[in-house]
Amino acid sequence: MKKIYFIVCCILLAGASPTLATDLVQEQLAQKSQVQVRDMLNAPGEGEYEQQLQQLMQQEQFSQTTRSKVRQILAKAESENLPIEPFLDKVHEGIAKNVDQAALVEALNRVQQRYRYAYEKASEQTTDARLRKHLADTIAAADAAGLKKEDCDAVMTALRTRTRTMAQNQSQELALETFATARLMSHSRVYSSTVSNVLVSALDNSYDTTDMNKM
Repeated sequence: MKKIYFIVCCILLAGASPTLATDLVQEQLAQKSQVQVRDMLNAPGEGEYEQQLQQLMQQEQFSQTTRSKVRQILAKAESENLPIEPFLDKVHEGIAKNVDQAALVEALNRVQQRYRYAYEKASEQTTDARLRKHLADTIAAADAAGLKKEDCDAVMTALRTRTRTMAQNQSQELALETFATARLMSHSRVYSSTVSNVLVSALDNSYDTTDMNKM
């Protein structure tokens, strides 16, 4: 475990971008603008919330075509039982950052693909709705931070092998901790293939939840 921990530390130090501080400042400014936009949508119910979102897009002079596409994406997400909040957040972020309308629609499609994939993978690990949502959100966050699907698949395969003889609760805890680590490493700008290699190696070496947390 110490060897892998040392490798991870070296990767994190080597992978840090010299522009990281600037990126963080820009992200904080964008988040502040996003909060200001969301304050305009302080509706008590989700239906009213989405209705006000449509009004906001009209206020921001979004084309009818764009508003229609956004409605279609949200409706599709609801039909697939995907959480709506990430889609709404992406719209708020796009408005706050003054993103081109076509680029915003593309971003929403990526969110849909990301969460569809994340829920599919989470469903392989648990049937518990609460745990599935938690795991899917974690996988989606790792994906958004840069973890590629093929690398996520490799980690998931290693997880299935590692947890084959585990009790269900232990299996679920290890899956959550593994992808929490993947999310952290991805946010730290570690290469996706490296994240996968490190986690697969750890699972192949019989890491449990405690080991993964310490790593």
